[in-house]
Amino acid sequence: MEVAVAKGGIRKGLRVCTFIAQWTIAQQQLGHEPTLEEAADWWKEAHSTWYLRQAEFREVFDLAENPAPIAKAAIAKAGQRLDRDDVGSAIAGLGGLVVA
Repeated sequence: MEVAVAKGGIRKGLRVCTFIAQWTIAQQQLGHEPTLEEAADWWKEAHSTWYLRQAEFREVFDLAENPAPIAKAAIAKAGQRLDRDDVGSAIAGLGGLVVA
């Protein structure tokens, strides 16, 4: 979140963070890395809206095409934490997430 807000400003940064969270939820629920259209359909939102969100994401995180690598890391991190702790702790632990 800090990187998104620092690079994109508060409004765009928060929109990008929301996009990452939505992508992560869709990826986790679908059980695979979704296409942009699959993720939009899962959320029952217009593809055009998701293309705009992806463009903002790319402006902020210019080395990634979509949030899939971030989502994969978040899902793995949450899974590790859920084996030991409760859901609240897993979510709180994502604040220290490092994406390689």
